[in-house]
Amino acid sequence: MEILKSRGILFDDEQAAIECLKIISYFRLANYWKPMESDKVK
Repeated sequence: MEILKSRGILFDDEQAAIECLKIISYFRLANYWKPMESDKVK
């Protein structure tokens, strides 16, 4: 959760988010927010 928070992800209910991540998994969910990531400086 700390990694997600450090990347600007906000949670209304952190405990619910933890439970969702247990079911969905970080790696599967990461594909959904990929288009919303800001461009990284090279």
